[in-house]
Amino acid sequence: MTPRSFPADPIFADESERVVWDALMDQLPADAAVVCNLKILSTVQEYEMDFVVFCPDLGVAVLEVKGGNVTPNEDQTFTQKDRKGQREIDPMGQATTNMHELRRFLGLKSSVQHFSARPAVVLPYGSLSRSYSRPLIPRESIHDELDLPNLADRLMRDMSNHHFRPTVLEVRGLLTALSVPLALQKSLMEKGIERENQVTELTEQQFKILDLCVAMPKFSVLGSAGCGKTFIAIEQTRRRAALGDRLLFLCYNYGLAEYIRRRFETFPENERPTTVGTLHSLGRKWNMEYVQSDADGFWDTELPGLLVDHLRTMTIENKYDTVVIDEAQDFHPDWWDVVVGALKDPEQGRIYAFGDTRQGIFRQAVDIPLVQSKLHLDVNLRNALPIAQLAALCVEEPLHLSGLDGPPVKWVESTTELSTLAADAQVEELIAQGWDPREICVLTTGSRHGIQKRDGEGTLKAQYWRTFFEDDSTFHYTTSGFKGLERRVVVLAMNGWKEEERKRDILYTAVTRARDVLIICGSKEEIVHAGGKEFFKKLKP
Repeated sequence: MTPRSFPADPIFADESERVVWDALMDQLPADAAVVCNLKILSTVQEYEMDFVVFCPDLGVAVLEVKGGNVTPNEDQTFTQKDRKGQREIDPMGQATTNMHELRRFLGLKSSVQHFSARPAVVLPYGSLSRSYSRPLIPRESIHDELDLPNLADRLMRDMSNHHFRPTVLEVRGLLTALSVPLALQKSLMEKGIERENQVTELTEQQFKILDLCVAMPKFSVLGSAGCGKTFIAIEQTRRRAALGDRLLFLCYNYGLAEYIRRRFETFPENERPTTVGTLHSLGRKWNMEYVQSDADGFWDTELPGLLVDHLRTMTIENKYDTVVIDEAQDFHPDWWDVVVGALKDPEQGRIYAFGDTRQGIFRQAVDIPLVQSKLHLDVNLRNALPIAQLAALCVEEPLHLSGLDGPPVKWVESTTELSTLAADAQVEELIAQGWDPREICVLTTGSRHGIQKRDGEGTLKAQYWRTFFEDDSTFHYTTSGFKGLERRVVVLAMNGWKEEERKRDILYTAVTRARDVLIICGSKEEIVHAGGKEFFKKLKP
């Protein structure tokens, strides 16, 4: 049995805290209790404790966790280096201050006499000499990367050297006294808002890649799902439009094109592209007359050929200085003739393509034909860590994860036939928990959900997509049609596969549509068959 955790499925601001929590859950005895991210409000300030560990008959420890590369200074401070930069920190001072505030609070709220606790510091990525010692920081109260496998033993040994040893009943009383601040802990939804701010900051850091290739007239950016390609494509478009380019922004999906169009509506007029849409919508946008055919090759080859012919008659003024393409891996080889033909100057005109060849779920993904200027992004920063870890199991190349935390991915056992009903039940439960329906999307791996069939077919498709952007309701769509988009919560119904040979790619794409919360409804056999045994092991029933 594992120790109790409050909350049971905590959300952390950084991967380092998750690493420490995992170690505590694996190593502490079953009668221990771990309180995570405890916040106590005083009249002066807010105190936040990463962990408070309660061990009956041993003691209490208040833990301060510091991630990144942490090295000691000559005094009791440390230097911390991480993605936010470098700074001087005093983690033991923080832990000690928090310990005193916890003692003050419990002195007022509980009947336990003479409460005390041991302040401790955990540096899950740091390395300290065994001989490290400072007047206020004994080595046994600070734990580095090499100490993690024995963290619980070290904490309990440190507690045993302290005079306060609460009984089981006293620990229960202390936890009861903490019920008020525990209730004040930020909810998953509030944590998600903080996480969105972090993701925005990390995504903007990715814009630096555009500074490196400012002189390149043509380049492609390849990257895994969740690395921010669409946002970089939007930023590159904004920059070129601000410089006066007449610009065409293309993507494959109608939904993604509508998202891009709406996103640019919030920009100043001089920072917007001239035309936004799918390649299949260009005929209408260019006032080209043609007769749509039901032939198999119409959309892939016949229509692109008609577009190329039309471009030969188009005046230079109506063509473009720059073409930006998102989800470029989905472009049929014949479509690139349209891209080049749309440029005022095919030789000197600018083409910027963004894609992920691992998301080839419409057809076998093809390489983007800008091989001489190919850039790579490999850091997943938009998916919560448990989701990103699942995605990494679906691809052969290693993915680097940003460390933004989230709840474990939930598995709801269901048959293929009943998976959409199971997904609907999960949506009801999420809304009952306080989730806004607008933040939830139900995706299917095979046929359309009944709601999409009813409201999103044929001429109703554009109207149905408006509900994604404007209505206060949960959105239902296929994984293939939702590619390039995301929502904070995704409930995935594994209701079969249109193309068995691409189910791993479909699963990878579906998983990475969720930013914060992912729930998978399906059978164990189907999940293992598509994602593998290790994929299934990471799911929480």
